[in-house]
Amino acid sequence: MGDHGRQHFYNRSDDFACSEPNRQRPRDLMKVPAFDGKEVWRVCVTRFETIADRLKLDEDQRLDHLLQRLEGQAATVAFTLLPPGVLHNYRDLKAELSSRFQLVETTKIFEARFTRRNQRHDESVEAYASELKMLYDRAHPQRDRRTREEDLVRHFLDGLQDEEARFEVEFHKEPTTVDEAVFNVATYLQMRGKQDERRYRRPTRRATEKLSEPQFESSGSRRQWSRDTCG
Repeated sequence: MGDHGRQHFYNRSDDFACSEPNRQRPRDLMKVPAFDGKEVWRVCVTRFETIADRLKLDEDQRLDHLLQRLEGQAATVAFTLLPPGVLHNYRDLKAELSSRFQLVETTKIFEARFTRRNQRHDESVEAYASELKMLYDRAHPQRDRRTREEDLVRHFLDGLQDEEARFEVEFHKEPTTVDEAVFNVATYLQMRGKQDERRYRRPTRRATEKLSEPQFESSGSRRQWSRDTCG
């Protein structure tokens, strides 16, 4: 075998060899962390694609490196659940991984938003509870109804702005569903508002009566004074 033939053989057999003289060696891609299904897939695949673009890797090379970097749950999905043909096509493999792990990423995002969500200032309890339901159902689509209600009631009460309403409903009403909790809180706030309004009106009425009493007495005194003087 001539020198040219041996050189051609080495270029074909070496996984990290490049046909272009100024091209970076694909082994540099080994610095990319593995993906085990727990990291954010969007970040991992974007980083992988960016480095692969800079190294000018073709789809076959990208496929080889991607397969080597699948671990844990991601490896289980790829090597046991996907059709064999998908493992031989980079675009198909990336699409399958995206469809499976992008959903997990989305549920994690909604779970984080649900955990941080509290009632906003001047937000009604109905609107607050409605968004909590949406976030919870997006974060836990498979959760059973009883667990769902328990989680929603607990988080709804914990996130209330009004501490008195929270204490009153949590310890005196003990709601079992979030709708029941919303009703009890709204009722309590309405009743307390009416009581506060009555307390506000009572001193005003008494003050008005006190101001009017001297006027009547003064008028009576004037009439009595008039009779005495005429007599």
